[in-house]
Amino acid sequence: MATKQITTKDAARLTRISRQTLQKWISDGEFKPPAVQLIGSTAVRLWRRSDLKKLRALKKTIFWPTKARHGKKKRGVR
Repeated sequence: MATKQITTKDAARLTRISRQTLQKWISDGEFKPPAVQLIGSTAVRLWRRSDLKKLRALKKTIFWPTKARHGKKKRGVR
């Protein structure tokens, strides 16, 4: 059975981050993405569930660095 693979755009959407943020993490070396593959003459990254799991873990360490997080997510500091 083949595993479902998705695009970088969909990987960002499924992990609820922007595509630009994901690409910045990749270019800054914070996340090692799947290898680029050629489909015809187009270069794409095809993501797997395991890649998304790692990406979600990274997101938690960046956006919620402490484990003492209770209640609803607060936006910004006021």
